[in-house]
Amino acid sequence: MQRIYVPTLLIVLLALSTLNTFAQAIRYVKPTASGTGDGSSWGNASGNVQLMLNSSVLNDEVRMAQGLYYPTLDQDGNVNNGNPRRRTFTIPGGIRLRGGYAGTGTNPNQRQTAPSSTTLSGDIGVAGNTADNCYHVVTMPNAFSTILDGVVVTGGNANTVVSGYGTRDLYGGGILLLNLAQDLVTPLLFQVFVVNNQGTNGAGLANFGGTLDGNTLVRVSNPRLQSCLFENNRATRNGGAFYNTGNASPQLTNCVFRQNTAVKSGGGISHENFSGLTLTMSATLTGCVFENNSATVSGGAIEHLSSQRMRMEPILSRCKFIGNVSSVEGSGRGGAINNRASGGMLRVESSNCWFYNNRADQGGAVFTNTTSTSSNVGSWFYQCTITGNSARVGGAIYHSNNTTTGGEIYNATLYIVNTILWGNTATANLPGIAFYGLYEPQTNYAIIQGCASQSWCSSIPRNIDIDPLLEPDNLTPSADSYVLNIGTPSTSTALPGSMPGVFSVGPTDIDGFPRVQGGQIDLGAVETEYTATKVYSITAGNWSNSSIWNCGCVPLPERTVVIRHAVQMQANYTGNAHKLQFDPGGRLQFSTPQSRLITAP
Repeated sequence: MQRIYVPTLLIVLLALSTLNTFAQAIRYVKPTASGTGDGSSWGNASGNVQLMLNSSVLNDEVRMAQGLYYPTLDQDGNVNNGNPRRRTFTIPGGIRLRGGYAGTGTNPNQRQTAPSSTTLSGDIGVAGNTADNCYHVVTMPNAFSTILDGVVVTGGNANTVVSGYGTRDLYGGGILLLNLAQDLVTPLLFQVFVVNNQGTNGAGLANFGGTLDGNTLVRVSNPRLQSCLFENNRATRNGGAFYNTGNASPQLTNCVFRQNTAVKSGGGISHENFSGLTLTMSATLTGCVFENNSATVSGGAIEHLSSQRMRMEPILSRCKFIGNVSSVEGSGRGGAINNRASGGMLRVESSNCWFYNNRADQGGAVFTNTTSTSSNVGSWFYQCTITGNSARVGGAIYHSNNTTTGGEIYNATLYIVNTILWGNTATANLPGIAFYGLYEPQTNYAIIQGCASQSWCSSIPRNIDIDPLLEPDNLTPSADSYVLNIGTPSTSTALPGSMPGVFSVGPTDIDGFPRVQGGQIDLGAVETEYTATKVYSITAGNWSNSSIWNCGCVPLPERTVVIRHAVQMQANYTGNAHKLQFDPGGRLQFSTPQSRLITAP
């Protein structure tokens, strides 16, 4: 099957047409003012971004020409020469700030946005010296319908507690989203490149939903990030690129996180809460890529930490985790993801995802555990491919559960369906899954290296401990792979055995191609074109018995059938196949002269 790949961040023109919606007024800005400088046109463009933002009302739009811009006022509207580091681009609620415009020539509204030619910089002091940079390059307070579109955000350094402002200046060196007034805000960040920022937490971006009502955070901040890039951001604690806390459920689509670093946890993203308040955090990530991010302690790409009365339910779909590291020797946890519940509820669902070449001391790809007897954690993997990861213990996954009270909903365990875990390595113990605790991993329809030696895995008939024969890319099944058409039979299936509930595999695989073909799905993140797949015998038996075939079905006329065992064509039965092949030890026997096999001419 021919697959055509288009880099997401380069899909610009079509998406831009959907964003240019009904603005009441448009104001224009250049690095240097032109004409009257009142911002009424490109010919009279202002040279002051903040003045144009402050002059705007709901649904107004400010357009920035290509060039470099520095903030001039702090969030309170002051020049603040006493502490210029508090200067920031403050975008009021409901305003649209867009960059990348030519600003001159025959078509001044022509745009370049991926990457943008418009840069917002916090490097306001000595060039290249981050110690005097702004705490936040961009601040979006109470951003109920704010849009930031087509800019580069760089040079922020959120590293200081400022008297009178709490600890906010330790968060969001690039962008600070802070909702303390609106019931719900859903700002949009589209093709925003957040690069080379620093901070204590969330060096690239920090998102807060806050304000107390008793013991509940009642203000919700659910930003939407589409086709954004986070690169080379560094946090001295958590969330190298992105820190998310409070009543906050961001939606990220087709975003890339590359070479971000957290000295503690969450090299790419840190989702966490320590407030002890009742809240729900349900981040959704679709089609995102995490590549070469690192954390010292845990979660090279992502850290999920649910504490006290928190309920955290992130969903990861069609994401790729490549080359991420949790580096501390002897205790680094989760090269790609660390899932940890400490008094709260945590359910992490990963579907159609790929984990490759991630590294940690414990859990090369994923570390999942609870740290108290009242915590519950469920880590779910549907149609994932987890291969080429490495650790001292648990080359693919390290699963530890200390819960003694049972699970409220998720039974504090690990669920794996339609998934491949193969080719991972562990120097000390268990290249596939290292399991410690009370609740055994729940697996079905899975290829797991080392399954045959672990009773919780080998006792399930649909689990297989056989090389899946992936292509050199460590993702795509080869034509002779065992994974083809042996998964669950539909897109919405009751979970087998003791697994609770019903899950949906989704309509497409990791690359967006149709998921169910020929009545079943392939194991792993990639779905192979149905006509290219083969049916294999997995045990001896009658041709008409679906349980002897890898697909769990009786072979159809368009399928190539490979006989690897003693298969019987029972009396007066007619079998069908497009082509018949035999592996060593395979044989086909006909019970009567009336038994027959019809193949293609």
